[in-house]
This record gives sequence, structure tokens and C-alpha cells, in this order.
Amino acid sequence: MDKNKKRVWLFLEDRMKSDKEYEIRFGVVMAMAHYIDEEYIDNVLQWMDRISHEGYYVKMAVAWALSVCYVKFPQKTMNYLKENHLDDFTY
Repeated sequence: MDKNKKRVWLFLEDRMKSDKEYEIRFGVVMAMAHYIDEEYIDNVLQWMDRISHEGYYVKMAVAWALSVCYVKFPQKTMNYLKENHLDDFTY
């Protein structure tokens, strides 16, 4: 495991924990761009399920990230989509 990649992931987790719409969106979009891979797919899906914010740009970022997860990891993502905590708009 790359220590720098892990350090950046922890930074992104802090953004995704925020209550600020654009901080969360930043974390989600960066996770989508750099962490949807074999090593992090489970973490990404878990975080997409944890995020709960009413902001339009958060919901759209999560939906976008999940679409990329599905393209790269269709079975894992489909399993997640069958059992998730997404709001109806994001789903």
C-alpha cells in the first residue's frame, strides 16, 4: 500500500465527513477520480453509503461516483445498490 495514497485517502475521508456541501463534493469527486480501484473500491462504496447531505451537488457527485464504480466494478456495485442507504434522488 502506497503511504502517500493512504494519507490522501484519509484527507478525503475528512472532507466527506464535513457538513459543508462543497467540501463533501470535493472528497467524493477526488475519491472517484483516484480511488475506484481494486484496493479502495470497498472503501469508496462504504463512504458513498455514509454520506447524507441535502445539497444537490453532493447528491450528484455521489451518483456520478457510483456510476463510475458500476463501470469499473459492476458486480460489487450492483450488490451495493441492492442494499444501500441512498436517498431516492441520489439512487
